[in-house]
Amino acid sequence: MNVDVTREIDYYSKQSTRMTTLITTLGGFVAMIMAIGAVFGALNTMYSAVAERGREIATMRALGFGAAAVVLSFSIEALLISFIGGGSDALPFFP
Repeated sequence: MNVDVTREIDYYSKQSTRMTTLITTLGGFVAMIMAIGAVFGALNTMYSAVAERGREIATMRALGFGAAAVVLSFSIEALLISFIGGGSDALPFFP
């Protein structure tokens, strides 16, 4: 009679190896698809934001601001707004 003596934790670890691999593979695949969707969603949002503010961008360019200055100003504005929005979520007394 052949008997293989193992600890309980090792037995269950060996039993669940296939399931762990399957879940990790499927989870990675779903995460990749969701990441690609998030990139397209962000691109769509940014495109609509730029299209909506076309006149403002054109006015700044007509006043003599360079393309880099316009992009930098909009980037700083977006960062400030996102920091304020993120900060208000972190504080419990701001609904």
